[in-house]
Amino acid sequence: MDIRQLRYFIAIANAKSYSIAAKSLFVTQPALSWTIQKLESDLNTKLFYNVDYGIELTENGKFLYEHGKSIVKDIDDLTRLIREHEHNMEGSLKIGLTVLFSIRYMKTISEFISSHSNFEITLIQKGSKRIQEMVSTGELDLGLVSFPIYYDNLEVEPCAKQFPSYDVSVVVSNENPLSTRSNLKLEDLKSEKFSILSGDFILGNILYHRCKEIGFEPSVVFKNENWEVLLENIAVTNNVTILPTELAKVAKFKDVKWIKLKDKIGQIDIGFVKRKHEKLSHLNVQFCQAIKQGIQAQQ
Repeated sequence: MDIRQLRYFIAIANAKSYSIAAKSLFVTQPALSWTIQKLESDLNTKLFYNVDYGIELTENGKFLYEHGKSIVKDIDDLTRLIREHEHNMEGSLKIGLTVLFSIRYMKTISEFISSHSNFEITLIQKGSKRIQEMVSTGELDLGLVSFPIYYDNLEVEPCAKQFPSYDVSVVVSNENPLSTRSNLKLEDLKSEKFSILSGDFILGNILYHRCKEIGFEPSVVFKNENWEVLLENIAVTNNVTILPTELAKVAKFKDVKWIKLKDKIGQIDIGFVKRKHEKLSHLNVQFCQAIKQGIQAQQ
């Protein structure tokens, strides 16, 4: 017996009619009848008998009705108290996230903040490498970041597996000879000059490591923390950069070409990181779950 069966049973007993109870519960009468049959089977007893003017409770039905009403009331009171407790809770939450994740999940984040107005929620927008550092030192409670993880005292939250990765593109000006290509490998960029995100960002770090693996040192001539500044630079020079492909949807620059990067760093995994051996607060857990639900709704 579960609480739903008990609610249905009490509604029928009060209405003395399956059809009236079904309308009040917004379920079909066959579904309601099946639920009561299942309940009677579970309890191995009849709960109703038919009379000329409708239905009446059996003796066992009366017993269940009297005790069931108090159980349902207790459940409803407990639910109300939990909701009131949640509303009266106070606390703070400091979350780090990048520009890309702000764009991707802002609707869900805004809804979460609105529904938790009694909490102090602070969003810090930085590069993933910098966010990892701030979580590591305790400046932030939680970080939504690109991988890999650079700090030994951090770990990935399990819900990170729910996050879709993002693709990386090479961006060049329309005047660059490479702009005619549909895809590029890093080897194709050996002789190019790079304008890249700073070392606070994952892409600003992994480019060096990956190019060295391939066998060349990238010629980096310009660094900046602002992707729009990078695009402005690319639009007026023959430099190249690598950026999350999703940013092309919001970029206002028409003088640049976004080209698929065919390399193992052409797709980056993301997720939440926290400090090892520290239990997340209730608010942190709720935030993670809200983002995860937002992702599932988008899929």
